[in-house]
Amino acid sequence: MNSSKISSDMENIININSGVAQGKLCSPNLFNIYIDDLLIKMNNICYCALAFADDTVFVCEDKEQLLTVIKELENWCKANKIEINKKKSGIFITNDDGKDPDFIEDYPVVLEYKYLGVLLDTKISPTKHIFSIRNKIDTYFQRNGWLHKKYFTPFSLIRIIDYFIKSRISYGLCCFLDNPSAMKKLEDTLVRHLKSIFDLPKSTSHRRILATLGESEIKMRLAVRLLKNWHKYRKNF
Repeated sequence: MNSSKISSDMENIININSGVAQGKLCSPNLFNIYIDDLLIKMNNICYCALAFADDTVFVCEDKEQLLTVIKELENWCKANKIEINKKKSGIFITNDDGKDPDFIEDYPVVLEYKYLGVLLDTKISPTKHIFSIRNKIDTYFQRNGWLHKKYFTPFSLIRIIDYFIKSRISYGLCCFLDNPSAMKKLEDTLVRHLKSIFDLPKSTSHRRILATLGESEIKMRLAVRLLKNWHKYRKNF
């Protein structure tokens, strides 16, 4: 091996003295260990601290508690050499009457917030999220509808329904089972796409479509998923 080549490669090595390696299996665990003391501290200050990977939320009961959380968070970040990106952060006030300031301690006050992929408004309603998912699926069908009609068998279309439509429209909405309006919007969205993918008239009965395909109500599907998650949580935690 050419010694000059080795010398040249060594000069191009970049030393990384902070953070975790992107894509490494151990990186999430290392990050969790690193911020564990922050979550313990915050749970003693605010109502509760929620964390999944690097998506962290601190739930506060009032403005005074919020200001305390901000102060403690910034002190911890300074001590642990982590910089907060305030532009990517947000203060989400539930039941916002529109009279709150646009910024609190330089953090933007937002009217909607996407947490773990679910878009919520200040009323903690998933309506905007449901319509957003519906519009994305509509766009997909507009672009690819001719493919379905020409090349896909009914069996293939059912697979698309199971793995593409149902999984998207029901993701993260188990906690809204007690919201009749949200459940109706979900079921209407599902049936809307069933009619589209099978090229059925819009006047076709919802119940007839669901009965023909052996579909249960969307809230039953969500209830089963919620129970599975509850048993998994109880078993592991």
